[in-house]
Amino acid sequence: MARRQFLPVLRELRVRGTLLVRRVGGNERRIRIRERTSGAWHIYVPGVGPGQLYGYRVHGPYVPESGLRFNSNKLLLDPYAKAIGRH
Repeated sequence: MARRQFLPVLRELRVRGTLLVRRVGGNERRIRIRERTSGAWHIYVPGVGPGQLYGYRVHGPYVPESGLRFNSNKLLLDPYAKAIGRH
C-alpha cells in the first residue's frame, strides 16, 4: 500500500494545520496534522501515491503588522510540489 509523508513548514508555534486529500469523485478528506518533531509538523497518510491532489489549510493568528497572515479559508499549495493539478 502506498503512503506518503507530508511536511508543511509552519514556523509559528501556535499554528495548527489540516491536510486536505482529494478523493476520486471530488470529495475531500481532512486530516489534522498532529505530529511535531524538532519543530517540523508532519503526517504519514496511507493509501496516497504519486499524482494525489492535496493542499493545506493552516489555522493561526491574523496579525499583518507582525507578519502573521494565517487564513484557514485559503487553500495552500505545497511549494515543493512537482506539478499542480485541477479537477
